[in-house]
Amino acid sequence: MLQDPVPAALAPFSEVSLLATEGPEDPVPFEAVKPPSKNTVSPASRPAEANLPDLNAAWTIPPIRWGGSTSSNYNWNQSSGGSQTLGSTQILNLRAASFIYAPWYAQVSGDMGLVSNESTQSGGSGGGSSTTSKSMSYNYGGNLSLFPQSRFPFQAYLQMADSNAQGNSASTKYTSTRWGARQSYRPEIGDTNYSANFDQSIIDSGKVHSVVDVMQGNYSTNIGSHGLGASVRYSSNIGDVGGQGSTLFGFTGNHNWRVDEALNISSYMSLTNNEIRVLSANGMTLNKSDLIQAGSSFFWTPDEDLPLTITGGGSFLQSETQTELAKSTLSNLNGYANAQYRISNNLSATAGLTLTENQADKVGVFSSSQSAGLSYSGDGLTFGDYSYNWGAGTGLSNLITSKGASNHSGSVQGQHSLLRNIDLGESGSIGLNLSESLSVSSNSGGSVVSVFSNSGGASWRRQVTERSQGFLSVNASDSISFGSFASHYRSLSTQGTLQAELSGRSSFVAGVNFVVSQQVKSATSSSVTAVVVPGQPKTVENAKPGDTTMSGSGQISYNHRNIFDVMNLLYSASLQVNANQTNLRVVSGDPNALSWQTGMVMQQNLDYRIGRLNFRVTASVASSNGKENASVFGMMSREFGAF
Repeated sequence: MLQDPVPAALAPFSEVSLLATEGPEDPVPFEAVKPPSKNTVSPASRPAEANLPDLNAAWTIPPIRWGGSTSSNYNWNQSSGGSQTLGSTQILNLRAASFIYAPWYAQVSGDMGLVSNESTQSGGSGGGSSTTSKSMSYNYGGNLSLFPQSRFPFQAYLQMADSNAQGNSASTKYTSTRWGARQSYRPEIGDTNYSANFDQSIIDSGKVHSVVDVMQGNYSTNIGSHGLGASVRYSSNIGDVGGQGSTLFGFTGNHNWRVDEALNISSYMSLTNNEIRVLSANGMTLNKSDLIQAGSSFFWTPDEDLPLTITGGGSFLQSETQTELAKSTLSNLNGYANAQYRISNNLSATAGLTLTENQADKVGVFSSSQSAGLSYSGDGLTFGDYSYNWGAGTGLSNLITSKGASNHSGSVQGQHSLLRNIDLGESGSIGLNLSESLSVSSNSGGSVVSVFSNSGGASWRRQVTERSQGFLSVNASDSISFGSFASHYRSLSTQGTLQAELSGRSSFVAGVNFVVSQQVKSATSSSVTAVVVPGQPKTVENAKPGDTTMSGSGQISYNHRNIFDVMNLLYSASLQVNANQTNLRVVSGDPNALSWQTGMVMQQNLDYRIGRLNFRVTASVASSNGKENASVFGMMSREFGAF
């Protein structure tokens, strides 16, 4: 009998399965086992009959791998309002796995879980009163896999859960069922793959009975230089809160064609149809939408000896949305082509063309844009420990719309930078950088904008000790815009880290980050319009300068293995602090809003493991804008079995 490879997960089954499915070494001749005829020779002269295989041996009981875990969790929490919560949770999980006949034929697995929870809340606004709540939930499920290593694997699963919660005044019951199946197929020859799956989820809470059905199919193949793929999905939801529901359908397809080494074409198409019933202030509302999208793009290098690259493509979109009150349609047709030519190792030229037609509710706008540009990157220069780089570029663009609006613009920009690295030997290094850029742009609307930016920074990296190293960086920038739109922005940021190994068992990591930014002057406009959307001029509104904003954060963590010389005892601690300035008082006008948001979280963990027994204790304190919250968590768990 043909034996497929045994999966690694079922390796313990391999020896048993081979014995259970092993057939005879050689075929048994028919003449050796046929009944004797009346004219046969005497029994003494007949050849001995071959031993036939015992077919019942193939159906012996297979081994069962099983395992699980149990844990007890206890937690205490105290909030800033004075209320306290004490809770306990008991968890039991069981798992088992085996196979039918042989691992390559069918694999089965199952799981079961039980969770019991009880919590008591006291104090707070209720004074000395306390409330107690209890809940019990269990879940179970199973999985079946037929021919898992074949070209046509089949999978099926079932998961069920039941939860019952009781409080001082009310109780709730919640059940869920989810099941599904998946079938895949791959022909013996070729790269074609098929798959189909079905999934159903049912949730019942007494007041709500929600059912979601999902069906999906996938297909992919490679035929020569063509790659094809398609996916279809259908889902429906009925019986949700208040009778809400939906029906969703989607289809996608893609095609990739590698014509030759120089040309590659990719195409796609998608179709969606959705009907959604949702609750609103006016009752149940039905929304319908249909969307069709399609597009194609190509990447072409006409000649490997010619430094020219051409890209282009087109797309189509059409959508229709309908409600009880209105119906709207939208369509878009777009085509583009771009070319890049490397004149030399330093100089490159680009050109582009875009054609677009937008139509909204039968009102259409056609637009065309053209662009061209040159960019030059100078060769890097080295002066001792200094490295100098520079570059420049220019560009032109033109936009024309069928509504008569047009815009012609041009830009020029240049930048240069200076770097220096100071080697401190084995102890570390220092890096310095300075950069400067200037850009000028104008358009036919009469606006001229110039942006002048400067930035500089320094970084320091040092091997503090043999087992520790530190890093510190400072960066500053200043950007000024003047002309039709004037603004001024500054920023300063610092960042530092320190990593240290205190011993072979302990280490810590610390980090800090601080940012200061200042909007010295905000962008202004003097009755200048800019074409943001073809056919829809928009005037940029005046804005007031903003205040200086600051933000910072810091964190430190410490780890110690085998603390107090106790094997497998691990202690860890972490502290995180953050603060940032806000403008909530300005934006929202809320007199209770704070100008600063601050927060702090400190957490300590103690973990111990002995054999399969695990212990953990966690204590944490959190603070946010002066409000504190403290909690203690304890857990004891044990694993058993071998799965």
